[in-house]
Amino acid sequence: MKAPRMIAADAPGRGRMYYLVDEALNFVLEVKDFLDWKAATKRAPATVKAYCARLEWYYRYLSHQQLGVLEATPSDLTEFVIWLCNPYRDVGTVSPMHVPSPLTASSVNLILQAVGALYHFLVRRGHLDASPVVYVDVPRSKWLTERDLLAHTRHGPPRVQRAELKLKEPENIPQTIAEQDFKRFVDSIHLENEPNGDPSGFRDRLICFMLKEGGFRLGELLGMHMDDLEFGKHGVHVRFRPDNENGARAKAGYGRDRFVHLPDDMLGLLDV
Repeated sequence: MKAPRMIAADAPGRGRMYYLVDEALNFVLEVKDFLDWKAATKRAPATVKAYCARLEWYYRYLSHQQLGVLEATPSDLTEFVIWLCNPYRDVGTVSPMHVPSPLTASSVNLILQAVGALYHFLVRRGHLDASPVVYVDVPRSKWLTERDLLAHTRHGPPRVQRAELKLKEPENIPQTIAEQDFKRFVDSIHLENEPNGDPSGFRDRLICFMLKEGGFRLGELLGMHMDDLEFGKHGVHVRFRPDNENGARAKAGYGRDRFVHLPDDMLGLLDV
């Protein structure tokens, strides 16, 4: 049995969608229904694509094991994690010419999260009595409480559910770029004497400055409109729009727009 693969399809009213298809180019129906539901609940196109790509890993494993998605057991999920952690997972005999394909712990956990969401969907739809992804009740961690400044006003449950099968992720401190390195990178972007003489170079530099000074996600920046700028307040509004021509979306969603203050020299560049 050949493993399903991911394809892109233009769906009427939804734009670009991503699905899994089998060797005969037939949709993997349970994944299609799941991704359509995700899109219908206003998930961003990039989020739907990420779910599809992560589920492709699971269906590759099921193909290796000659298993159907409804036949998997908790022990099969354990074997799936072992398979994901094996950099030589796709070869029967390790060759010196084979290039390993390792996955980080965070990548494995994201794949497991997508698999758990799929099974939760199948249970709700009545295709399964119980999910093979086992969840356990754990105390709400101190970190979750401390990072929420309004935790003392909330009355949520003292315990939360967490997937039993999860890899421990190393604590990595995000690296920052030195100011001189950022300047060297920006200076490498071609720009003529006048901004209008090289619009693409000016645009690319402006994108870099906006990402640095505003801390925007890429989808937030690419989804901005000119009327989002508010020079009187020295900043820009980040607004969720589901219908941008380029498909970009702010991640927060409806009703969670925000205002970001920008330095005056940054606003001067935007007012060219």
